Amino acid sequence: METWKNTAIIACVNQTGEPLTVIEQCRVDRINRTLKQSDGSDRGRRFVLGNGARVDQIDARSFILSGSHEVLIRCLAIDGDQSQADYSSSA
Repeated sequence: METWKNTAIIACVNQTGEPLTVIEQCRVDRINRTLKQSDGSDRGRRFVLGNGARVDQIDARSFILSGSHEVLIRCLAIDGDQSQADYSSSA
């Protein structure tokens, strides 16, 4: 059984402005050590929504929901407001 540890909570919005939370997780062993692949790569990391739906990272500020291909954009904090996202460069 795989064990996953939450490492980051990322506030995002979809293109209609609905807020969604992306959770970054890393695979850990029984004593809570982060596991990496034998080649040292970071494939022991994943992104999911709170309901467990898989999310793939596009770049540092955007994600895509596996299956539906819905794009999520990381919120930009503006004076403490986490509800702003920048879609200006999204096509």
